[in-house]
Amino acid sequence: MLHYTSTNLLDWKFESVVVPGSIDACVHRLPNGRWRMWFKNEQRKIPGTVLDSEDLHAWQPTAPERPDPDPGRGEGPDVFRWKGWFWMVKDLWRGLGVYRSPDLDHWTCMGVILDKPG
Repeated sequence: MLHYTSTNLLDWKFESVVVPGSIDACVHRLPNGRWRMWFKNEQRKIPGTVLDSEDLHAWQPTAPERPDPDPGRGEGPDVFRWKGWFWMVKDLWRGLGVYRSPDLDHWTCMGVILDKPG
C-alpha cells in the first residue's frame, strides 16, 4: 500500500510505502483520536492485518494486536459508524461478512449477506 496526500484532489504527492505487499486498506478514526487500518496482508512482510497511527504517517501494529474479526479470511474490509455501532463489511469470497463492534476492538459476526443469488 502506498500513501499519497493532496490538498485539492487533483495533484498528489507520494508520502511513503505503508505496508509492502498488502492491498485493500480501510482506515477509520478511533474513539481516542488515533487511526486504525485494516488490510489484506498479501505477502506477510509484516505480522498481522491491523495497524494504528497517531498521525497517518507512522504506523505500528496494535498492542496487543486487535485481530481482524475473521483473521486470514476475506479482503476489502470497509469500516464505518452507523446507529451507534461500528460496522465492518468484507468480502469472504462466498458473500460479504458483516461484523459489529462497540469500540473497534471487539467484534461480533452478524452473519453473511449476498451469499445467495436472487
